[in-house]
Amino acid sequence: MSDALDIREALEGRYGESAIAVLEQYLAPIIADRRAEPKDDLISVLCQATLTVGEGTQQLSDAEILSFSHLLLAAGSGTTWKQLGITLTALLSRPELLDAVRQDHSLIKPAIEESLRWCPTDPMFSRFAGGDTELGGLEIPEGAVVHLCFGAANRDPSRWADPDTFDIARTAKPSLGFGGGPHICLGMHVARAEMHTAISSLLGRLPNLRLDPDQAAPEIIVMYERGPTAIPVVWG
Repeated sequence: MSDALDIREALEGRYGESAIAVLEQYLAPIIADRRAEPKDDLISVLCQATLTVGEGTQQLSDAEILSFSHLLLAAGSGTTWKQLGITLTALLSRPELLDAVRQDHSLIKPAIEESLRWCPTDPMFSRFAGGDTELGGLEIPEGAVVHLCFGAANRDPSRWADPDTFDIARTAKPSLGFGGGPHICLGMHVARAEMHTAISSLLGRLPNLRLDPDQAAPEIIVMYERGPTAIPVVWG
């Protein structure tokens, strides 16, 4: 557990040295071990992966595996647990929905999808325009930076009825919670599975889980990587 917390603090920039340097302390010996003796894990897959270079192939270097691991940890950890927090905040704030999900775990999936629409943890992204174009009557030159608000698109009233309401019974439609096109989140299926497992486990292990009435209600804050400040709860 202490190692996991150290890695998380490094990814959040709480150390003077870079996150890569901290991760290397943990991953370098694991990479060396998996090269010598592969196991059923992602590091082993990366150690055995090959790239086509010219007319030949080559394996990923240790530095490339370390960099890829950093990407996975940074992109797929904080965003997932923050989206999990958003989903739990929405359910705990609506006890009737939480009870419905507790009684029927098949509702966990639509609850997660609705949270991705209702309040994605990353509602804003910046993109470079690949060519001269026009958007909403505004001319955008090639190379310009465009700030896209996916969160606003997910609440477009022309697509979603009563868009500001968290509604797990809503007719399923694709949203931009994980982006779209060539930039769609590669880890979206893992994130969904992690959130589903976490919510199912919490409801199964903590009977009568509910917000602590003696504490301030959770608030979902900031623009990039949104999430609740804290979710004080009681159970039993």
